[in-house]
Amino acid sequence: MAIEVVIDSRLRMNDLPEDVVKKLCELFTYDNPQVKKLEAMGRRYHKEPKTYETWKSNPRVTKFTLPRGGLTRLREVFDEFDLDYRITDNRSEGVPSVTGSYVDTWQLGMDLFPEHKLVAWDHQNEMVECAKKYAQVLLRAPTGSGKTSALLKLISELQVPALVIMWETGLLRQWQKRIEVELGIPVEDQGLIQGKDFRLKPITLAMQQTLARWDEDKWDRLSVDGKGIFGFVACDEVQRYAANTFVNQVDRFDAKYRVGVSADERRKDRKEFLIYDMFGKPRLKVSKVDLVAKRIIHEVECYVMPTNFRADWYAKKREDKIWDVEDFNQLLVEMQGDTERNELATHLIAESVKAGLPTLSFTHRVDHARKIDAALTSRGIASGLALGSKEWSETFDETVAQLTDGRLQVGCGTFGKLGTGHDIPAVAAGVAVTPVHNNRGFLGQVKGRICRTDAGKENARIIVLWDRHVFGEKPLENLKRWNEVCKVWCEWDRRWKDIGQYMKEQRQHGRATDTTSPTAEEDIFKQAPRPGRRK
Repeated sequence: MAIEVVIDSRLRMNDLPEDVVKKLCELFTYDNPQVKKLEAMGRRYHKEPKTYETWKSNPRVTKFTLPRGGLTRLREVFDEFDLDYRITDNRSEGVPSVTGSYVDTWQLGMDLFPEHKLVAWDHQNEMVECAKKYAQVLLRAPTGSGKTSALLKLISELQVPALVIMWETGLLRQWQKRIEVELGIPVEDQGLIQGKDFRLKPITLAMQQTLARWDEDKWDRLSVDGKGIFGFVACDEVQRYAANTFVNQVDRFDAKYRVGVSADERRKDRKEFLIYDMFGKPRLKVSKVDLVAKRIIHEVECYVMPTNFRADWYAKKREDKIWDVEDFNQLLVEMQGDTERNELATHLIAESVKAGLPTLSFTHRVDHARKIDAALTSRGIASGLALGSKEWSETFDETVAQLTDGRLQVGCGTFGKLGTGHDIPAVAAGVAVTPVHNNRGFLGQVKGRICRTDAGKENARIIVLWDRHVFGEKPLENLKRWNEVCKVWCEWDRRWKDIGQYMKEQRQHGRATDTTSPTAEEDIFKQAPRPGRRK
């Protein structure tokens, strides 16, 4: 008799042979990379599970379940054991009608969404068709490639009630604006699940942090007669979701269409196996090289500026592999208080502005961003703050608007707020004031704020401060691998030099361990082409 595999929010099976269950348990049990890391550092890991198990079993009813992203592996195991099976699809395309005190009435079969207003690029059409074909899908596309527009086009074509989950409030506000522009649906006619706000509409935006706090009664409001009211669920920038709550949320949705999107789903904590279990491996990988060749996005050149900053205590902890988050936070405090380092960062931003490049300044700490902004303003540079939290929301929106129309030359904010999820195509340069050279995915997100094309914008660059006495050569090795074009300020030749050549000369000749910062008389970006005037 064929084994029945029922697909709803998970893959559900009854009466599996014991050896098959054992094999599947092995495949869907993962060692926690963070535990290994903490053990290597001699640290306690009591807050981290030793393993992640995404399979579930209920012996009383001989029921065994797996995450939906594991269907391909399940089929491979059935083939290995020569088992017959059949698929029963119980996924939801949205309930026929919904009405209630907290939700508008909608009726399937009616036009839930207007036609998407923008003309799609070829790769966006490929993303839409891939999601329609596979329904359960992970899509990888570079930052700036138009993933949001592709998802909105997909929602418009599917015409099923849609929920989009995100991890950051600025990203949510951006989605609200894009829905208004690209689908013609005003913000007040969009659904919202955030904090105490709970209203459901044919297209609803939800914060992951809010869903993580829900009890079962609240989750029940997203289903009618045991069927999920949404036929489409998407997670934007899926690699940024909290691992401890991510699975418990996504795993609840029985929507037919489950889509994850990311520029790079690989996580710093190396727990991307959770993403693959929820969505499967990437079905489509949009080529960054192709998009650069088509001038859809810019290649972001990397410029590395050495500093004289020292924190020997931190360098020793890194050498002994015993540093932790608290140590890094203390390092950031010392960087914020270092006058020479701040002056160097301010000078780099000023030089970028002098080269005609609208620029973003990124730090880890709010107070540091405010300090850099004040230093720029004292130089007569039109700078504005772009910070998080509700008290800064209006200022953030105003800064973005003024960067876009040219009234501001610089926006100063944190990596967490300004460095991810915001589209400011006019910006052509960024300065990473505090360290970002140990996390490829995070640096990629920051470069994504700069890579977007705009009228008259001919190039893009990220400028990274390299604290050589703290981190050694490891940042150079990373940046060399992660960037197509990467140059280092060469203190002995007083010019930018290819990073490979710089490292070779430094090792061969034992160059100076301190650097003389560029002076105001040195036009440090004269070798790089400047963009045309924005129209």
